Amino acid sequence: MPSTHKPPPLVASTLWWATLAIFAFVYGTYMTFHIGGSAVDVAILTLSFCLTFAILWFLRSYWQGQDWTRDFVMIGLVLKLGYELFITLRAHHFPHSIRSQAFFCLRIADMLFSAYIFIWLFTKQAKRHFDLPNLDADLTDHRTRVSR
Repeated sequence: MPSTHKPPPLVASTLWWATLAIFAFVYGTYMTFHIGGSAVDVAILTLSFCLTFAILWFLRSYWQGQDWTRDFVMIGLVLKLGYELFITLRAHHFPHSIRSQAFFCLRIADMLFSAYIFIWLFTKQAKRHFDLPNLDADLTDHRTRVSR
């Protein structure tokens, strides 16, 4: 039976990404209705709603340790880090408004956290978490063969 103890980086990354997905949807909803959303804005908001739930479904699978999610997370983190580095290096100056500084600091924190999670995914602890379902199936198959 798989362990119910979740590794702390898994807990932190799941909560962080779920929070970011939900806040992005809430911010999009606020902006759509604050500026008087048109039909196109509502359509984009509907797409954002579906995307938010798809991300949350993916995070549920990631939380459960399904091995395919580890590969997707690694690919997504590489793309995300590349994009963030591109945007950060393109900026010629530090943002001056409080709002811009807050978003800049949030992006830097997210970039550092993403780098940490990317490295963690290669540790034995992460590999063990994502391979547990396969190990249990292999043990069951082995026990069946031995008992015959």
